[in-house]
Amino acid sequence: MIQTLRSIWHRHPWLALGFSLASLLALVFLGRFLWSVGYWMAHHEEPLRPWMTIGYVGRSWDVPPQDLAAMIGFDRPEGKPMTLTDIARERGIAVADLIAEIETAIATARAAQK
Repeated sequence: MIQTLRSIWHRHPWLALGFSLASLLALVFLGRFLWSVGYWMAHHEEPLRPWMTIGYVGRSWDVPPQDLAAMIGFDRPEGKPMTLTDIARERGIAVADLIAEIETAIATARAAQK
């Protein structure tokens, strides 16, 4: 087996290098995919906390983030995502009130999906 690999490397060095790099890149993407699947399986329906963003909440609760933002009347700005604390501060309400509003929006969105 090793002799075959050496012979391929000597006869077609660029092809072997290209194949090796493509294989390494595929492994990197596979690793990122598996990490992402494992992360979201462990953080499915995570209790809402002030540090979360609308996107994080949407992915955790299987509700499209743009729909969730529209349901609570939040116009998502471009750039850095805002945490629930930032959104509550901007709206002049308590974080607990915003969290209750988001929980209601999630329940409404899930009822509409059924």
